[in-house]
Amino acid sequence: MARAADVDLSSSATHADLVKRTSGTNDANNSKLLDARALYLALRIQKKIHTDAVANETIAEGLDDGHIASEEKRLKSLANNRADGWAAFTLGNIISATQPSITGSKKSFHWMKVAASYGYKPAERAIAVDYQNGIGVKRDEALASYWFNQSRYVGQVSGPYCGLAKTYTDGRWVPISTTNSRLYAQKCISDIKNLLKAHDASAEYQVGMAYINGDFPLKKNREKGIRYLYAALKNGYSPAASALIKAIRGN
Repeated sequence: MARAADVDLSSSATHADLVKRTSGTNDANNSKLLDARALYLALRIQKKIHTDAVANETIAEGLDDGHIASEEKRLKSLANNRADGWAAFTLGNIISATQPSITGSKKSFHWMKVAASYGYKPAERAIAVDYQNGIGVKRDEALASYWFNQSRYVGQVSGPYCGLAKTYTDGRWVPISTTNSRLYAQKCISDIKNLLKAHDASAEYQVGMAYINGDFPLKKNREKGIRYLYAALKNGYSPAASALIKAIRGN
């Protein structure tokens, strides 16, 4: 059967780049310093997530009560000053709903694009649809295709191949096949590597979690897992914060 170690990422140039991006001047091999830096950033981001969640909940309550104008100002402030993708996306939706006009469509698209620039997946898909249909922007099939690709989560790209590899490895519903297991595992890793080369934060997060948990087809490796989660967090992927804290503290 194909083993997790057979498709480890450690020998790739991608991993070498990862070490460079997550290390200090002279501590590439110092796991304690890596843990300390990663934990410090994770705790900072976790605090920000809590603060933003409270602010967003307050805004949502204001919108439910019909205070559109005042909450729009708060959303703009969060979007512009805190790089809050949810705020920009929500603002775009409000404008789309309350200003059904060409001007309104252009304003809505503007805020959706701001949200997309922060890596907010729902906004990436929204502007893909806008480009496809020419809503608030000139129709552009190439840009529509680009943003549809950007909006995909890493699991949507690599998940089927990884699942097939494990199915052939475990012999579930199909006979065990080393050849097919290895084939689909390599396809899975190939897709993930392409995303990692582009420093895709969600891909870094998924690979980090796979290394932490030893998920097929990767071999369990705490140091690599923390490096990938740390890279994802530095790259703006906030869910990596709680995963890093748990991985480092062990709770």
